[in-house]
Amino acid sequence: MAYQQLITLLPCHSLDDFPFHLEGESADEVLSGYCALWHPALISSARTVPSWRRSELGEEVNWEGSLVTLPQICRNDMPGYFVDELRGAGATVIDCGEVGDERALIDRALQATDNQTEIVQEQVEDFLALGLCHLLTEVLTVRMRYSSLLDGDRFSNLLLSAADAAVEGRQDETREMLGRCYDALAEAKDHFYPVDTFLFDLTLIAPTTPARALVRALSDTSPINLMITADQLQRVIGEEPALIGTLKDAIASDRLCLVGGEYDEQAPLGIFSAEQLVAEFNRGHAVYDAILGEHPKIYGRRNFGLHPQMPQVLHKLGYIGALHQSLDGTRCPESYHGAISWQSIDGSSITALARLPMSAVDPESVLRLPRELGEAMDHDHVAAIGFAHYPGHTSPWYQRLKRIASFGSVLGKFVGLEACFRDAELMTGPTQFDADDYRTPYLRQAAAAGAASVSPMVANHRAQAKLRARGGLDLLAACVSGDMAADGEDGTESIFETLFQALPGQNDDAMKGVLLLNPSSQVNTTVVDLSCDQMPRLGDVVKAAAEADGRRQAVVEVPAMGFAWVVGDGKSWQSPTGKPLAEAHLLRNEFCEAHFHAESGALQSLHMPGRRGNLLSQRIAQRSSAPSTLSQGRYSDMVAETIEANTEGPFRARQTITGRLIDAEQTTVARFRQRVSISRGSPLIAFELELDPAEPPQGNPWQSYYGVRFAWTGDELFRGVGLVRQRSFRSRIESPDYLDLCSGDSVLTLLAGGIPYHTLVGPGQLDTILIPPGETSRQFSWQLGLQLPSPAEASWSTFTDSCPCIAEGSSRATASSAWLLHLSDPKVMVTHVDFVPDEENMRIRFRLLETGGSRSRLSLCCCRAIASARKLDFTFSLIESPVVQDDRVTLELGPGELCLLELEFVR
Repeated sequence: MAYQQLITLLPCHSLDDFPFHLEGESADEVLSGYCALWHPALISSARTVPSWRRSELGEEVNWEGSLVTLPQICRNDMPGYFVDELRGAGATVIDCGEVGDERALIDRALQATDNQTEIVQEQVEDFLALGLCHLLTEVLTVRMRYSSLLDGDRFSNLLLSAADAAVEGRQDETREMLGRCYDALAEAKDHFYPVDTFLFDLTLIAPTTPARALVRALSDTSPINLMITADQLQRVIGEEPALIGTLKDAIASDRLCLVGGEYDEQAPLGIFSAEQLVAEFNRGHAVYDAILGEHPKIYGRRNFGLHPQMPQVLHKLGYIGALHQSLDGTRCPESYHGAISWQSIDGSSITALARLPMSAVDPESVLRLPRELGEAMDHDHVAAIGFAHYPGHTSPWYQRLKRIASFGSVLGKFVGLEACFRDAELMTGPTQFDADDYRTPYLRQAAAAGAASVSPMVANHRAQAKLRARGGLDLLAACVSGDMAADGEDGTESIFETLFQALPGQNDDAMKGVLLLNPSSQVNTTVVDLSCDQMPRLGDVVKAAAEADGRRQAVVEVPAMGFAWVVGDGKSWQSPTGKPLAEAHLLRNEFCEAHFHAESGALQSLHMPGRRGNLLSQRIAQRSSAPSTLSQGRYSDMVAETIEANTEGPFRARQTITGRLIDAEQTTVARFRQRVSISRGSPLIAFELELDPAEPPQGNPWQSYYGVRFAWTGDELFRGVGLVRQRSFRSRIESPDYLDLCSGDSVLTLLAGGIPYHTLVGPGQLDTILIPPGETSRQFSWQLGLQLPSPAEASWSTFTDSCPCIAEGSSRATASSAWLLHLSDPKVMVTHVDFVPDEENMRIRFRLLETGGSRSRLSLCCCRAIASARKLDFTFSLIESPVVQDDRVTLELGPGELCLLELEFVR
């Protein structure tokens, strides 16, 4: 028999309420029910364009000779007798839920037709793809608030001609007619959106993805965007070495765009500093370049890796675009636009796609495409929609979407992201998200996996601080000697030898003394142990000197990025004067006075000269959650068993408190040993804690943990975001560097030393999380700073031997201290130093970071004349040439800017 109508029933009144909400089998059946009717044999027999009707009763339709496909979702919503009525009215009804997949549905429909001609399957797929394109285009038209703009008569004639040609085996004519059908749909779309729409295939590589799956994916002729980290690239190349040539050919032909940049996805980029971001990318780029000869120009990552400083790092590394999204389910800051100009703290920006890609595996992604395209067309100058999947894991509907794109750009053309960012006008207005908008998932993920979340960050922070201190020492040695630093993992001895020989004023008859170096960009006042027979002379360098308990010490102020000599001047050692640093339950120096509670051992109060009242209290606690205390938590109490005051010479002292933590039932939940140390001349209080929990915490790591509690009199809090000071209003805070606790004009800085997670439990009440679920470390250290000029600098320098010294050196006849390199702005710090090989002159590259969050006009001075200066991006391309005047360079830094400066010195 010949059908007269080809109709599918849809669960909607009109295309205005098209069922975008359907998922899984329901979405698949709706698409199958409509597209199956576009088989060329059915169209040629019925001589009509397939259509749809609403599944509800109420409209008069002549069902005689109709082929009706019925998705299960419609069957469930209609009266049981309705199907019988349709069949009684002469319709052939095929229940999609009964027949199964689309192939079976088509076979059932063709059984009742007179035409049993065998048609090439590829062309059948072309017709089914046309049906999908027709449906989605009509829905998109309504979504964009237009009625159908398709020339129905022309489209019908072209479709029937194509169907007849397919039935008769005229393949070339069939494809030509189908192409014209797609052209007609494109013309209809161009009436309401004449701009190109971009689709991009985002192919993901997981640690378990086999190399052969990637080989098959690369056989696709349409452009793909391969999100692959450097370590996964190494792995798949190791499994399939021939992939190198395939990847290079695909990149050269613009069929493949690399997305990524870092070595692996293990690093928690969301809480790193900008310097650490650069290091991670450089590590990854080295692998990409070694294997493929180039590295990605588009940044993207499966796991969360967004950072407020990321745009400037990517821009200076030569990236042209980024994916501002996370594919692990982590919430990201949302933008009104799908394409944004993602702006960093310093004002630099990079174009980014902020709309989350859809899954290429799920049929609902294709069903919802008109809605996604409609939103993009409304909000963006150019619509760009992505589909993410692993190699070989896509739905037939996604493959059909690619087939549609092979005929034209009705619904969009598949592109590589490099071409999309380079050629399309995706730019919108600058979008700068607040640092508080980025909420990392790392703590929850580590706790869920039973892995440590605090100690790895502490180890990373200390390693970075040590590396930076070594670079600072290398820089000082080079400034004095005019030569590059010695190679080797630990070249401190050679650095001292270099400085010892290069510094002027050697006197063979002079007394032996101590040489101290300060690679920090801040003045460092430190206590040094001396063995010389005479007490050093007090003055610019030595602020105090005394002998007590058999120890001889001096308080020495070492210039920023400079050196100091400490030698005896012939006077005999004297006992210290003034109040002692330690008494029962008390520590003091010229900056503060700390009182400890006699029963609990907690830091009961902290006072500073000239400031009234208690500024801060601190105690150790276990927090656990009960149903009645979920919002505020339930805390243990401290019970001190011993409180012992100790001195280490005249200028160092500490309180050692041992005890236990008890819960409301007086049960011991942990034992602790805390040492609180203070030094003369230093605005720092150092804490060392050993915790021995009776049971590890369980549950939500933000609500169940062992930690330390701080209470201060103010309610303002600033945190280091990539070392840059930013105001924070969040309750859950990630900052491994520092937190500024503000009380009026008093600022107490918590130098976390890499401990990253803190929670604000109330105004002026902060918990620092030490042992969340999964954490294995039981020893922790941090410091409190008082009115620090640069918290960022202190957050790195205080956790290294920031003033290393050598005890066997000759004194000099010249000044006993001097800076070797000077930065005029205390909030600008040197984060990294490199030496550039040059046979004639000495060239040094170092990165400078503005940490105060405000614009800086910086003067950099050196003890050696500067021949030239260049400000570079991170690919070593010239940005500008700052003005050089003898030993001085002047340059502008934006808020939070990380700047690469190259200086050339004449040897």
